[in-house]
Amino acid sequence: MDAEIDVYELLGISIEANEKEITKAYRIKALQYHPDKNRDNPDAAKVFHDVKSAYDLLSDPKQRGEYDERQRARLAKRQRQNALSSQRKRMKSQLERDERAARSVHVEQQAREQQVREEAARFRDEALKAEWRRDKQMREHVRQAHAAEEETAQHAQHAAEVLSEADELDRTIRVRWD
Repeated sequence: MDAEIDVYELLGISIEANEKEITKAYRIKALQYHPDKNRDNPDAAKVFHDVKSAYDLLSDPKQRGEYDERQRARLAKRQRQNALSSQRKRMKSQLERDERAARSVHVEQQAREQQVREEAARFRDEALKAEWRRDKQMREHVRQAHAAEEETAQHAQHAAEVLSEADELDRTIRVRWD
């Protein structure tokens, strides 16, 4: 049941109604809004539920006292608001507008800060990926350079071996008898 619904008005009774009057009003309204009797009215079930909740509230003395106290407080507040002068009303409405505007500015600022944090994280991730790609390229380049150096060293060693063999051959004396 909505907090704004006046249960006395819903049951059609006064605030001073006793238990008998409350029960009688409940039975009348329950019959009037029962979903089985109002099949063509889709809101009948909701109203019936509200009537039942109102009866439950008013039949318990403790809950009824609390409800009456809240109703008196609402009525007193409404009377105080009506008693405000037009200038005070304007000032109050201006203050409320300013508070809503300040809240919206705060919310927008938080949203911008969140957006900046997300963008910074995205930039950080992109920078890390770019650095990772550069490192990978550098490692590949270094690997290729090592491979080239190794190949050059192997060629040099092979050339040295060939020269060494050639030196041995050159040192041998060939004698020819004719």
